[in-house]
Order: sequence, then structure tokens, then C-alpha cells
Amino acid sequence: MPLMRLHVQLGVGMHNTGLHHNIDRNFTPHMTLLYDRKAVPPTSLDQPVSWTAREFLLIHSLLGKSEHHIIDRWPLLG
Repeated sequence: MPLMRLHVQLGVGMHNTGLHHNIDRNFTPHMTLLYDRKAVPPTSLDQPVSWTAREFLLIHSLLGKSEHHIIDRWPLLG
């Protein structure tokens, strides 16, 4: 299953850079779209938001420093 392979590759990438890695079944890959102190009110959109992703990046964000380091990247070949 492709998602399981991605899951394992994420864990290996994290391990190789010395980060805590969790590749058991409780790990939940996710994408953060926004961090903000203000709540965003529920909104209806006329059309769905979409974009084409060409690669997947594992990024280490330094909390509160607005600093991000790319740990690894994978092209999306679909």
C-alpha cells in the first residue's frame, strides 16, 4: 500500500536526521495549513480549494522562530 510505504519512509527520514520517529500504527501524517492565535469562523466556499503537489517535503519547524529546515523530499510521481 503506497501510504504505508510513505509512512515508513517518513520514519526513516526522521530517524536518519536524529529526530524522534514513530512508525507504528498510531502515527498520523498530516499537513498544517495555518497556525494562528485567532479563530477562523466557519466559512462556505463556492468552489473547493485545490492545487497540484509535485513533491512531498518533511520539514522540521523550529517552534516560535519562524525557521524551517527541509529534512528530506520526495517527488510525487502520479
